[in-house]
Amino acid sequence: MLDAEAKPVLFSSGKDSAIRLYELPSFKLRARIFSRREVEVDQIGPAGLFFPGDASGSVGVWKWLLAEQQKMET
Repeated sequence: MLDAEAKPVLFSSGKDSAIRLYELPSFKLRARIFSRREVEVDQIGPAGLFFPGDASGSVGVWKWLLAEQQKMET
């Protein structure tokens, strides 16, 4: 997925109940998103949406701010 400055970002999840977002190509950690249990699914959707699903059966909905949205908020 691309951030608001059109730089690539890698989403990664593991057995520690978190999704990590890394800048590419540096692999610098940008953010962590925590869930109740082990993250089993992380699906990227349209218009900056992404959906993490964990072992408890919960599905979250997150919105990645796009460049146009960030400009409107400042």
